[in-house]
Amino acid sequence: MTNRTITTELVIAHHQCNRKVFLLHHREPGGAKHEYEEILDEREKANRSVYLSAIEFDDRPVDSNANVVSLISSGDLEARCDAIIQSTVRPSKKHIPHEPYLVVGTHSVTVDQKLSLAFAGYVVGEARRYRPTNGYIVTSSQQLQKVSLEPVYSTIQKHVDELREVLNNAESESPPPLLNDHCPICPFRDQCREAADKEDNLSRLQRMTPKLIQKYQKKGIFTVEQLSYVFKPRRRRKGVNTATPLFNVELQALALRTGKIYVDETPSVAEHSVEIYLDVEGIPDQQFDYLIGLVIKDRDSLGTYSLWADSPEQEKTIFQECVDLLTGYGDAPIYHYGSYDSRAFSRAAKKHGIAVKAILSRFVNVTSHIFGKLYFPAVSNGLKDLASLCGATWDSPNASGLQSLVWRYRWEESSDEDIKQTLTSYNLSDCHALKLLVNELRRLATSADSRDDVDFADRPKQISTERGATIHRSLEGILTSAHANYRKSRIKLRHDDERHATAAKTADTREGRYFRLEPSKVGKVIRVRRRLKCSYRPHAGETLEATDRVSEFTRIDLAFTKSGCRKTVTKYIGKIAHCPRCHSEYIPPVISRFNLGPFGHAFQAWAAYQRIVLRLPYRAITGTIEDLFGEHVASQTIVNFVGYLSRHYASTEKRLQARILTAPFLHIDETKLSIRGQQNYVWVLTDGQHVVFRLTKTREATWVHELLADYDGVVVSDFYGGYDGVQARQQKCLSHLIRDLNDDLWKNPFNLEFESFVSDVRELLVPIFDDVEKFGLKARNLRKHTQKVRSFYKRTIDNRLYDCEIATKYRKRFERYRDSLFLFLEEDGIPWNNNMAERAIRHLAVQRKISGSFYRRTATQYLRLLGIGQTCRFQKKSFLRFLVSGVMDVDAYHEKKRRKTTTLVTRNDKP
Repeated sequence: MTNRTITTELVIAHHQCNRKVFLLHHREPGGAKHEYEEILDEREKANRSVYLSAIEFDDRPVDSNANVVSLISSGDLEARCDAIIQSTVRPSKKHIPHEPYLVVGTHSVTVDQKLSLAFAGYVVGEARRYRPTNGYIVTSSQQLQKVSLEPVYSTIQKHVDELREVLNNAESESPPPLLNDHCPICPFRDQCREAADKEDNLSRLQRMTPKLIQKYQKKGIFTVEQLSYVFKPRRRRKGVNTATPLFNVELQALALRTGKIYVDETPSVAEHSVEIYLDVEGIPDQQFDYLIGLVIKDRDSLGTYSLWADSPEQEKTIFQECVDLLTGYGDAPIYHYGSYDSRAFSRAAKKHGIAVKAILSRFVNVTSHIFGKLYFPAVSNGLKDLASLCGATWDSPNASGLQSLVWRYRWEESSDEDIKQTLTSYNLSDCHALKLLVNELRRLATSADSRDDVDFADRPKQISTERGATIHRSLEGILTSAHANYRKSRIKLRHDDERHATAAKTADTREGRYFRLEPSKVGKVIRVRRRLKCSYRPHAGETLEATDRVSEFTRIDLAFTKSGCRKTVTKYIGKIAHCPRCHSEYIPPVISRFNLGPFGHAFQAWAAYQRIVLRLPYRAITGTIEDLFGEHVASQTIVNFVGYLSRHYASTEKRLQARILTAPFLHIDETKLSIRGQQNYVWVLTDGQHVVFRLTKTREATWVHELLADYDGVVVSDFYGGYDGVQARQQKCLSHLIRDLNDDLWKNPFNLEFESFVSDVRELLVPIFDDVEKFGLKARNLRKHTQKVRSFYKRTIDNRLYDCEIATKYRKRFERYRDSLFLFLEEDGIPWNNNMAERAIRHLAVQRKISGSFYRRTATQYLRLLGIGQTCRFQKKSFLRFLVSGVMDVDAYHEKKRRKTTTLVTRNDKP
């Protein structure tokens, strides 16, 4: 073997780490092999010896059709394989397929083992000019695991090409260390760890991915210290709670540099008189959990339990004992770290039929209080890294989850009680460490403000002496006077005077109350009739008496003319009436109806038009109102305008929905919308003339199924699976299908099989759309293409198997939607795309980009008016003039024909 030979070891190393390839190729000295790897090698040898000495090989005699081999070579490729067996399936007369077999020392198949087998198949294909489609892995339980090799060959080809480039470049430099999950068992682990610490490499941080490293390196950030200076506190939005916290590697780097704990969200771990700390040890490869450790704090006493299973047959016993023990402690919380423990109990319930539902409801995953919320000065959020900062210790210096597997394997070989004691001690140490970490979280919740080693991510502490704090308050008072809305820029320095603070609070409260001064000029005065009859039920109809007192109300509105609009101010005056029996007083009925404030319907419609159609922010609308009409309104007033109009036109929305459900076809689509940080969905229904929007918390289409249960038209939609449950006939959007095919063809330019598939689709669709462009959506002109569609399905879809995954995916899509892709060929006027729904929802997409997030109540009001606005747009009517007209039905509204004073013409038409 030359230095340029690509072996199985190099392929696996390249998959794990580029630096490992370089070190292996240049034969750099590494450390000793990890004991876990040695154990797997021992088990692999034993398994290989047992399997290859068997009389039958996959139900076929070994000596008749099997070649027991160790190495397969072809050119510069050399793969390790335990056997090559002739397949019983022979797809071609020219080629006799041979399948590689690989014997391993594990009970389950790993990614590295699949790559090893696929590389062996790749080399077999290079040597025999026919790549095997399948291979087999023999596990420690003597089970044959069939592995499909074709999907892995593209990955192998990529590794081989990159390895050839590396091996042929004699002057290549050693890649920088990139620490990952493989490092603990790598022979070069100590060498790479030392290099990473020396360079302060970004990969020291456990949550740092290669993609993220590349992103920061493009910005010139190569070390953890440099990364720590990138973090900037960001102001939180009030009331916005994200569903899952995001981990910030920049803040973790800052914690490492400063040695402080950074609090992004204060932990809240309640303290109970009885608390249980749990840790489960298992062998993931065998799905076998053999040790359950418990530390139980019952008021002032502390008890420990270790439940041990010698074999998988005893697993049920220890879990049942544990459940019985935990049940005896009522509702005491059970703390654990990570998801392995809860999955172990769920797995035991499934395997052994143990009732653990009540126990799982008491589980508290401590990582949920740390991940993305607390940043300790550690490179990872592992229990040992964090608990060590809280004073936790372990008896064994090399204690880890990987080492516990080594101890267990060694105990199975020797039944040594010392090894068993080491394991139980390690397990209980994890429980005690978890207890220390939970106590630390409680201390952070109460003393974070006063601890010097704790800081806040969004508002870093400002440290000062008591005298300095007084100076700061005084200077901040001066700065406050510079605010534009501060009461005439008054400066107040005596913050320590409670009387001044109380007076300021009272003044602020008074300033928060607004009342509107009546306009000095009134355009029209209208005298209205007083109320004549009492409305009190016991003596309803009693005649009211007139009084000398009058009730006045000033109404501000807009009057629209052919050339624009102007503000109108109308004062209504009427006498107050008095009931002689119940002594109640009544203002005139006309004035009592003005319960929505001083602004009229047209004024509110104009403001809502600015918000809905022109997408102006509330502050811009209030500024425009003040500039144009001389009226000062608050932003909340504009919100109230939109709410009033939404309630007023609720019946209009119902009419629109009813007409959509009687149309011969309707379009439906959905998009995301953020409601105070939570993901919601907006749905649009339209028939091309009417539009309705709906807001739901999830993407479940149950409400669509209920709404369209009795619909007898055609539903035009995209390929979202939620629409498949609609009982009505459907036409799937061919625009989506064509766009997806085209995009995937660009991504796979050399996939000849997929290219041929797309070509067949093109040959089918182009003549159809030529006729659509020529004749429109008339079935009598399009029905002739149904035979071509049948031929396409028979030739390209039915009973056709494709080798590439992407062609198979589209074949399944065509097969699944056979009845809904070409419905427009058989019925008149059915659109073949869903562009109308996308056109209706595009306005919302723009507003979503501007606003970012909505409130649920205002979002519902906005969507109702947007639906009416889009309906006016589709019918080529003015939304503003519809609102001003007072008409409730968009279809019944007809604009008056206005004489145009100006018009646009082309240069050639210019008189």
